[in-house]
Amino acid sequence: MAEILTLPDDVSDFGDFVSNEDEQVDLEYVAEPWHKYDIKETPNVFYPIYLGEVLNGRYLVEHKLGFGGGSTVWMVHDLHNRRDVALKVMSLGDWGENEYRMQDEILKNVQDTSRLVTYIRTFLLPGNQHRVLVFPLMGPCIYPIEQLLEGLENLHKAGIVHRDLNERNCMWGMAPLHNLKSNAKYEALGRPLKQTIPYVDLCKKGELVQPVEVPANLRTGEFFLGDFGLAKKLSDSVTQRGYPPFAILLP
Repeated sequence: MAEILTLPDDVSDFGDFVSNEDEQVDLEYVAEPWHKYDIKETPNVFYPIYLGEVLNGRYLVEHKLGFGGGSTVWMVHDLHNRRDVALKVMSLGDWGENEYRMQDEILKNVQDTSRLVTYIRTFLLPGNQHRVLVFPLMGPCIYPIEQLLEGLENLHKAGIVHRDLNERNCMWGMAPLHNLKSNAKYEALGRPLKQTIPYVDLCKKGELVQPVEVPANLRTGEFFLGDFGLAKKLSDSVTQRGYPPFAILLP
């Protein structure tokens, strides 16, 4: 018999819409550019997502963790396993498939992955077939040098070069919150500010969402290196393209 999934009692209340121009400016400063969702602006378009949405029939979107040059990352509750996980939703194009390939190379060839963020499972979204990678839920980005070098050493021993080392890809562990309802998680993490994605004719509903700021009391002492979208094996003959972090992009 198929399992019947039930949503949390407070599923209708996810974040707060911007209510004035100042909040809109604040949100635009920390969220991904809206034109990343416009197929007329870029072939590597993002997939529109909104808080409270259930992806792949099991992942309830509760908060935004961040974004990068080729993906958005979301805190979700797995309704099958009753655990919080992170979904990395890749843009269209070869970026997502390269990270998927390098994740498999890492799992196959790296002897010690304890300091690396490796995927639990993967699936494709309907429509334009965006790749999604499911990861353990991690905390904020930071740079403890000893554990960072340990993760890099394990990659290099397997002949893999990261090629995108920056503060966005280095993360603290995070204390689990999966036993809490969504409203209790918001009490711990803060309520996300959100706005319907403007100006773009979307294939489905989507929101720009303020990324979470994980408080210090929810960080664990563990540290991990992730994001292998630009990684390559030393034996690869073709170099994939790279992007600078958004923080240093020129106008």
